[in-house]
Amino acid sequence: MAGDKAGAIATLREALQTANAINIASIKQSALERIAIAQANAGDFKGALQTANSIGNIHQKTTALRAIASAQAGSGDVKGALAWALNESLPFVKSYALLGVAEGVLGLKPRELISSLS
Repeated sequence: MAGDKAGAIATLREALQTANAINIASIKQSALERIAIAQANAGDFKGALQTANSIGNIHQKTTALRAIASAQAGSGDVKGALAWALNESLPFVKSYALLGVAEGVLGLKPRELISSLS
């Protein structure tokens, strides 16, 4: 049913359990990335961050964190998104997380932000 946020979050928890059982690393990382993004879009930012931080591939982890930051900031929780984004230790990851915060504040999708700056 559309708008069933609790149901969506429960389904994502089941998807996460299933993804963690995948034995092929590249497929598992891809599934975890998508699940983290879906969790963020459902408003489960804590769960999304936990999932993203379990991703072993740095590029997929960074993509997920950027999307989480964007969704969290876009929901109005800019302070919360900045709190964890600013604490990222790797400059590459931190820069993309902060980019996500900016995208969320501006209400832009990733490609739209780049276009708006030109």
